[in-house]
Amino acid sequence: MSETFYETCLKNLSVCVPEYIKKVGTFQIENEGFKLTNHYFVQHFDRCFCGHRIKEVFEVTSATKTLKVGNCCINKITNQKIARWFKDYERKKRNLEANKDLITSVHYMLQKRQDGTLAEYDIYISPRGVERLDKTLNRMCRGLNPIQEQVDLYNNYRDKIISAYERCQKSIGE
Repeated sequence: MSETFYETCLKNLSVCVPEYIKKVGTFQIENEGFKLTNHYFVQHFDRCFCGHRIKEVFEVTSATKTLKVGNCCINKITNQKIARWFKDYERKKRNLEANKDLITSVHYMLQKRQDGTLAEYDIYISPRGVERLDKTLNRMCRGLNPIQEQVDLYNNYRDKIISAYERCQKSIGE
């Protein structure tokens, strides 16, 4: 079974995690070189290597050991805003999940416009409308929420499609 457009967006977003982890590079803890190797959340508190209780875990690995590090310590030992990057990533992932239906609907609408199905029902989406819907779709696939103008545009075309469908059903029933 082929993956949906939403699943493609989700996969594309998750691909950036290993790329980011590689960009962090090597850093020193107690005169030993470490690399960031994993990030996850735990249900019950765990312990950072410094002793703090943590729910967000960054695993760092050297040639000889793996340490669990919390979000405050990871920023300090790497001198980078790693916890912020992962917080933004999690927010984008939640946004993608929250906009799943809208992503699917906008993608479907653009597909049906391209294959001519909408024209069969006298529904016209202008080239500018296609461009704006495509921009909306790309924004959501990057994990950003659509702006109100984009939602209004989608709702406008959705309402036109529903009206055309209802007219078609009415003419079949006559």
